[in-house]
Amino acid sequence: MMKAAPQSSRHAAGRFRRLVVSAALGVGALAAAPAPAHAETRTVVVLPVDVPDEALPRVVRDAPDGFGGDSWQGPVAAPEGERKAKTNWHARWKGDGDRLSVLFPTQAATLKVGDIASIGYWTMRPEGTPDGDDWWVQIYTRPVATGNAASWYHKTYRSDYGTHTVTGEWVRYSTDAGMVFAGKDLAGLAAQAGTDGSDLVEMISVHTDSGWNGFDGLVDGLEIVLKDGSVGRVDFAGAPTSTRTVLVSPWDVPDERHPRVAWGAAPDGFGPDAWQGPAAGKTNWHARYLQNGDALSALFPAQAATLRVRDIAAISYWTSRAAEIPATRDWWLQLYTRPTGSGDAASWYHRRVTSDYQSHGAGDGAWHRWGTDGPAKMTFKPASGTAQTLNEAIASYGSELVEMLSVHTDSGWNGFDGLIDGLEIRLADGSLGRVDFASEDPDVDYVFGTVLVDQGGDSPTPMSIRCWHPVPAQTVCNNEGGVLVPEPLMCPMEDK
Repeated sequence: MMKAAPQSSRHAAGRFRRLVVSAALGVGALAAAPAPAHAETRTVVVLPVDVPDEALPRVVRDAPDGFGGDSWQGPVAAPEGERKAKTNWHARWKGDGDRLSVLFPTQAATLKVGDIASIGYWTMRPEGTPDGDDWWVQIYTRPVATGNAASWYHKTYRSDYGTHTVTGEWVRYSTDAGMVFAGKDLAGLAAQAGTDGSDLVEMISVHTDSGWNGFDGLVDGLEIVLKDGSVGRVDFAGAPTSTRTVLVSPWDVPDERHPRVAWGAAPDGFGPDAWQGPAAGKTNWHARYLQNGDALSALFPAQAATLRVRDIAAISYWTSRAAEIPATRDWWLQLYTRPTGSGDAASWYHRRVTSDYQSHGAGDGAWHRWGTDGPAKMTFKPASGTAQTLNEAIASYGSELVEMLSVHTDSGWNGFDGLIDGLEIRLADGSLGRVDFASEDPDVDYVFGTVLVDQGGDSPTPMSIRCWHPVPAQTVCNNEGGVLVPEPLMCPMEDK
């Protein structure tokens, strides 16, 4: 069998040079076959914090063409006496975020080794790297009744990275250009995996070796092509590829008490102010699909309509609490999924789970970030049941559509003095949605006043009653049934 040379590219003197050498083609091979009508390409953007169980990679501002401006570099060496450092990442079915289903939503559950048409990826080994040291690709198959290599997989196949010798430039290694697994091409691998390649794919992953204790080589651009024409691409990146920020104000609360505003208090990147819980009652805010202002679509205009739980890569938010606030009280997150018509918990949602706010511990007046991607991973729990990490939730109900993500305080507390800001939702495709809980919309001309409670309005609290002038000579208030009594401004307009 003729082997083709790998594809190669290099950044040199500010110019990107690409060399592609392929096997000779017969005349009849020059016409490209049309792709199947249902074929599609999906890209997953993964960050270092998405590594599930090993040392985090570094990020380098260099990448092969088509995969952004940065890539992953292997981890730094661990100090002597500590566990040697290695990095891996998994496109796994029902595990580690179920990225296999994000890449191939309709195929992952039944994906067989024999369904794979090609696998390729890019690496760059610095000059001086020993021959045979490089990132590799590994395929694991799902456990069967007997003969499993481990409890969670049946067989594993590792690419031939030991043959890599090129240094100082990006090289693409692909089964289309001779890459093999344990000496076999994909056809041979499928035959080894089972009759007609019938072993199901557990995961496809990239690795460095713990025996090296760190590695300076780069990796990017994993591509998996199926025989039905579908393409899954993985961009190993250092930051989200797109960001949208929504600024929400106290009167954007749809159905509960307005929060107060903590002036001059905010975590970095979400200034200059934040929300404080209401003086009485409870507060909530919803990033909901097609309701309550449809903030979900504002954050993710291209994804909201079909956004599934498994499309979420990470969720985080910031809170600050004084020491006198009970340790089990804090702002919390809730995730709702859309009704399906069968087994729905309510008419407008199928499932509701709540973050583990009761484990936040005692307040100290500082801002703290709570996230699914943090050292202590935020979990979600239904009203009755077991708390789950985001990855475990994805494994349980990742195919359910997202109705909304919301923040809350508890009505049973009858007011809450803690602060919140900086909700962030990162999707597997690299999109980042940010929510800045702020004082007011800079594009609206506001006036301030108090509400006559005997006319049915809410009891006023500082900075909580706002009115604005959408057109001349018309005042619209944010309370229901109350009568606004205009008074001198509570702060100069230019200081808003």
